[in-house]
Amino acid sequence: MTTFRTKQFLLVLCCILTCWCTYAQKDSLAPRLSDPRSFTWILLPDPQTYNKFGRNQPIFQLMTAWIKDQQQKLIFKWCYALATWWSKTTYSSQTV
Repeated sequence: MTTFRTKQFLLVLCCILTCWCTYAQKDSLAPRLSDPRSFTWILLPDPQTYNKFGRNQPIFQLMTAWIKDQQQKLIFKWCYALATWWSKTTYSSQTV
């Protein structure tokens, strides 16, 4: 009899915790500028890294799609993609 009560209690507890966890997250707010005269600079990581491996390409596409979607709201004045200045092979072949 006690195992049935214990299982019933755990089931109810799990249901309550599951409901509580789903309502615990707040909705995300879209970014916006605080001053109408403000603008945004964008700094992207090295695009070569994302294009080097197929598994990374969707991440870069997601970042650029977000930039396109937020263009009107955030007034982009400058977008810079960091690039590697040298690779390990180039650096090791140079004389120091």
